[in-house]
Amino acid sequence: MNSSRFFFFLFLPLLLVGLAFGQNRETNDTLRKQYKDLLWGHRPAVAEAQHATVNVVVDGKQCALGTVIHPNGYVLTKASEMPLEGKEYRVMLGGSTLIPATLEKTYKKFDLALLKAKTDKPMAAVTLYEGKPPALGTFVAAAAPGREDPLAIGVLSVKARPMANERAFLGVSLDTTADKVLIDEVIEGTCAFDAGLKAGDVILKLDGKAYKTAGDFINAVGGYDPGDRVKMVVQRGDDVKDYEVQLRKRSSLPPQRQQRFDRMNRMGGELSARLADFPSVFQTDLPVSPAECGGPVCDLDGNVLGINIARAGRIKTYTIPSSKIVALLKDEAFMKAAPMRPAPSGVVASPDASGASDATAATADPTSIRKQIERSLAEIKASRTALDLAEKQLRESLKAVDQREKAGKK
Repeated sequence: MNSSRFFFFLFLPLLLVGLAFGQNRETNDTLRKQYKDLLWGHRPAVAEAQHATVNVVVDGKQCALGTVIHPNGYVLTKASEMPLEGKEYRVMLGGSTLIPATLEKTYKKFDLALLKAKTDKPMAAVTLYEGKPPALGTFVAAAAPGREDPLAIGVLSVKARPMANERAFLGVSLDTTADKVLIDEVIEGTCAFDAGLKAGDVILKLDGKAYKTAGDFINAVGGYDPGDRVKMVVQRGDDVKDYEVQLRKRSSLPPQRQQRFDRMNRMGGELSARLADFPSVFQTDLPVSPAECGGPVCDLDGNVLGINIARAGRIKTYTIPSSKIVALLKDEAFMKAAPMRPAPSGVVASPDASGASDATAATADPTSIRKQIERSLAEIKASRTALDLAEKQLRESLKAVDQREKAGKK
């Protein structure tokens, strides 16, 4: 999939608003260029992981991406995106070379399937990162086979946590640009609305603990179950008040608001059939489609932080942390098996269409990498203003839609 499609995944709501409310075409062109430049700048992050990313093809149809986890041809992919019985499985290397594969096993809790490519040549495999968990705000890139640019780029927005079928829901929209937990909107009919919270309130504490950012607070609320009661300390102007709120399910939203939420949530494209009930995932805003789950996610240093497992919302994609995958596979015999043939030191082996091994440098010149990363960071900084403007315009347009809906009821 080309970079322009990913641009529309990321900015589709803004473009639709632009068509409805006279958005400047020059602004759209600028956003497109900035996103393409950002993809280019993130190439070093996925340079190695790209070689270990494959397309998973079942009965001639691509169903998902896959991540090669062992040179002997073992591949992890998203199970629920493909048929699991009596089918012809293949993995495609580099976007062109098809290799027959067999379905070896499924890990239902994580929605993962294990394939074994039928090859007598070693395949490039990822090294799963087991270091310190990535911090909120970490820039991430999704790898894709047969290309230099990343599949998508984004930011880690919520730390790893269990993902139940329905998480606790407070019912507020937060200002993600503020250096505090600032309520931007309170959704009518939710527990926050019923408790008396208002736009402009600053949440100082949740059950006695202070949170500095919207992401930290969202992560904390996600650790509760629907029905739990929480105590909150809230500042409104010069006053500080205490609240006790009983959290609810998101499905408790009023039907009209739920429908509108679902429409907004799907504006970035279709969602995964299974998008919850995982033992542990971290959340990003990577704009990937359901059929593009199963591939690796890297930080700017090229560390493989995990595998994309679900497209769960307009700006919500879930990733299984590498540490959980390592723990899941540690007792598997194939993980202890020696590679068919070790790749030469400092290179990655990638079979070509004839089955031969094509040695490609796994690491680029450090000076070149530094320049690309510095350019990427510069582009990110330049894009923030445009993204802030986009968010402001979307919120203003959403209010305009609300006003039209209310006017239509009168």
